[in-house]
Amino acid sequence: MVDIAKLAKMGSLRKYSAGEYIFREGECGKEMYIILSGKVDVLKGNQATGEKRIISLGAGDFFGEMSLFEGLPRSASVFTLGEVAVIVITENNFEDVILSDPSIAKRLIASLCARIRHLDVKLVEKNALPLCDSEEQTSLENQTEFSEAKTETEIIEKDWTAEAPFLPEGFRQHLQGEPEVFAQFLYEKKVACPICGIEYQQKMVRESKMLIERTDSDLRKHYQDFEPLWYQVWVCPKCYYANFSTDFPFDPDIDKEVTKQFLAVQSGKEKAAFSDVRTLDQVFAAHYLLVQQITNCSKHKRSDKLAKAWLRLSWLHRDAEEEDLAKSAEQKALENYLEFFNQETGRPMKIDQEQQMMILLGELLFRSERYKEAQQYFTRAVRHRDGIKKYNEEAYNRVQDMKKYL
Repeated sequence: MVDIAKLAKMGSLRKYSAGEYIFREGECGKEMYIILSGKVDVLKGNQATGEKRIISLGAGDFFGEMSLFEGLPRSASVFTLGEVAVIVITENNFEDVILSDPSIAKRLIASLCARIRHLDVKLVEKNALPLCDSEEQTSLENQTEFSEAKTETEIIEKDWTAEAPFLPEGFRQHLQGEPEVFAQFLYEKKVACPICGIEYQQKMVRESKMLIERTDSDLRKHYQDFEPLWYQVWVCPKCYYANFSTDFPFDPDIDKEVTKQFLAVQSGKEKAAFSDVRTLDQVFAAHYLLVQQITNCSKHKRSDKLAKAWLRLSWLHRDAEEEDLAKSAEQKALENYLEFFNQETGRPMKIDQEQQMMILLGELLFRSERYKEAQQYFTRAVRHRDGIKKYNEEAYNRVQDMKKYL
């Protein structure tokens, strides 16, 4: 993660008001920028013919590095969405910035490697020999300056985040790839998609290697050096069928014919690409695809499964410091959990499961400032005769906490 506070003390600090162009496509420049605060849109085209958003960037993101390295004209315009502060990196202060925060060098190297991979793909698609036409090569390079700067691992070849209908309003693309340390927790296994029948290699989690560090009040478990949320939703790379890993091979609640029809309609709209090594955007896309398919393709209403998907989305958005989207997902999780717990009678729970559910409902109600209801659920979770001791203690402590809010 870029140390923004440290960078703010270095180099040239510039501030822009809302609605300003930091630079325009085609302009010359020999600087790159790291955003300290605020958000910007990267745009292609011009005002006369129409501009199209490529990506939105926020604090810690960088852009314009190819002009710094190669002196190329700007390949896109950058437009502020509000007040923005940036640090300007030039040839004069580049070395100091890299020494101050080596993670920037790693991200720049990843960006350049991704650009090379992108050019290789373009050459293969064109069935061409290595380019000799310098003008054409420059054109290809310019197309990727911003799209490649945003990735740390595998390249996403289409900017699907700007157009995919299954993503929520306000969703922005992220600059995070899978941490290298995740590899030791993963292995591959051939699986078959139950919808389209294709077989493909799926990343599986080695649960035996996972060590719990702590558990949050909403029952989320944090693990040492690993985040299983990245691989708990599987997505077929051909038809985009999505499901939790435990349900993917066989889910009796999924209507296969309805799912096939639904995915056939959606396949022309969604522009996601799921690489072998996932990016954070692919993790978000997998969960939002799952929400959409549970809603539209289940034989029976599965409010419990919807709640589970929404709760995990709230965790992901909170990790990405997107509190508004986290709260929105958390509220949807609460609504579906309440519906499941209070109205659905066909899914009996064990005592420990029931206690956990009531503690979770109490916590989500508390976060929604519904304190009286929260206390009621925490109280119901205390079962002295047959309850699990640790859940009794946790629920009792939360009952005591609620007193100062009532």
